[in-house]
Amino acid sequence: MKKLFFAVSALAALTLLAPSAGFAQTAFNQIGLYTDMTGTPSSASINPTVNVPFSVFLVVTNPVNHAFVDGNGTPPFERVMTAVSGFEAQVGFWTGPAAADPTLPGLFVLSQNFNGNAIRLGEGNEYVVGFADPVPVSGVAAMMMTFSVMVTDGNPKEVFLNTTTVPSIPGFMAIVDGSIVSNNLQAAWPSSGDYANHVFGINTGVVAVETESWGNVKSLFR
Repeated sequence: MKKLFFAVSALAALTLLAPSAGFAQTAFNQIGLYTDMTGTPSSASINPTVNVPFSVFLVVTNPVNHAFVDGNGTPPFERVMTAVSGFEAQVGFWTGPAAADPTLPGLFVLSQNFNGNAIRLGEGNEYVVGFADPVPVSGVAAMMMTFSVMVTDGNPKEVFLNTTTVPSIPGFMAIVDGSIVSNNLQAAWPSSGDYANHVFGINTGVVAVETESWGNVKSLFR
């Protein structure tokens, strides 16, 4: 069974999410960490002041449903997401999946907050998250959560994203199209383009992958 859930209980009711069919590796459906909420590539690194907290945002950029079915017998086609209702990823501030595992040396995660009411499965660096109300896509980005981070030294630190220990889609992170209730689970990629490349740098840079323009994304409908 797949483990990405909508949050519905006191927030609404819990619904199991179903996976979609094929995936193509593009600049769509990227998950990254940034110091701004819009996923600007230049904000994927920071040279912070030691012992002063700063915010890091987990952002989904260019979310597209590659297997949308309109219910009228039309074959699946690509559809730009207007909201994202969940995500699944490992976030590399921590060195392992267990809650007891430490963060990167010299780094402290002071707090973490979701962008709305959410249910989280997993602990430590494991995030399987569903939102009671889908997070709207603004421009090409949906900000899913905020980490308050502090470093106690000036050493370079590289932060990676990866699949969860038991991913819903083997080999991939995942996001959920928040505007439909079926064919809504989609594969996602790190903003660095490869799990072997860090998505966020502290006192070190990041080579960002060029993303599609919003006009190119919208042209899927033309």
